[in-house]
Amino acid sequence: MNILIPSMPGLAGQFGMDYAMVQLTLTLYLVGMAIAQLGLGPCSDRFGRRPVMLAGFALFVGATILCAIAWSFEVLIAGRILQAIGACTGQVLGRAIVRDVHDRDHGASAIAFITMAMATAPAFAPMIGAYVDAWLGWRANFVGLALIGILTGVTIYLCLGETIHLRVERLAIRGAFRNYRTLANSRAFLGYTFCAGATLSVYLGFMAGGG
Repeated sequence: MNILIPSMPGLAGQFGMDYAMVQLTLTLYLVGMAIAQLGLGPCSDRFGRRPVMLAGFALFVGATILCAIAWSFEVLIAGRILQAIGACTGQVLGRAIVRDVHDRDHGASAIAFITMAMATAPAFAPMIGAYVDAWLGWRANFVGLALIGILTGVTIYLCLGETIHLRVERLAIRGAFRNYRTLANSRAFLGYTFCAGATLSVYLGFMAGGG
C-alpha cells in the first residue's frame, strides 16, 4: 500500500500529472480494498478460503506486473485498484483462517501477531520504497512486490489446506450479504468502526502528506 509513496513526486513528473492526481494511486487503492472486503468474506464462506486466497494472489501478481509496465497513468491506476483487491484477500482471509483453526483464546493471540505485522510493514514500506526508487526506479518496487506475491502464492498452494469446514458449513453468498444490514444497525459495531476509521484516517493522511 505505502511502498509507492516516496515515488509520487517522480510519478507526477513522468506522467505529467498534478501531485494531487498522483495521490489517487493511494486513495483508489484504499477504495478498492474497502469494497473488496465486503465481498471476499462471503465468497470465501461459499467457495472456501484456499481457492479464494489463491485467486486473490494470482490477481495481485498480475495487477502488480501491470503496474510495473504501466505505459500511462490510467493503466497504473487500474493496476493499483486490481492490486488492492488481490492483496485484500490476505488481509481478510488471514483473520478468517485464524477463526477457523483456533478457539477464542488462541485466536486472540494469533490475531495479535497478525496485527503487529500489519502495523510494522506499512512503517518500513516507504523507507524501502524510497531506497529502491533511488537505486532502480519506481517500477522496480512493483517487480519486487510481484516476486513476493509469487512466493506467497506458491507457499499458500503448497502449505495451506482448506479450513472453513473446521468451523462452519459453507454459506450462501446472498445470505451472508443480508447480515450486513444487521451490522449497520448495531451501535456497538458502528462505534468500533468509527474509532478504527478515525485512527486509520489520521495515519493515512499523514502518510499521503509525507509523500
